[in-house]
Amino acid sequence: MLTQEQLAGRSGMHRTYVSDIERGARNLSLDSIYSIGKGVSTPLSVLFAEAEQHENTGSGGDREFKQ
Repeated sequence: MLTQEQLAGRSGMHRTYVSDIERGARNLSLDSIYSIGKGVSTPLSVLFAEAEQHENTGSGGDREFKQ
């Protein structure tokens, strides 16, 4: 598990921006999603496939990807 600071560093973002995303104070752009994916070495296609799977199964997708 990564801390917000570690994720921010790996993603090239500021820690407070990552914190704002996590608490729902900011909406993600595709560029931000791409940067986070790079930070955790996960392609966008995998991130979106997992988000779609959560949405279709009702297993917390609303909580994790809420805008």
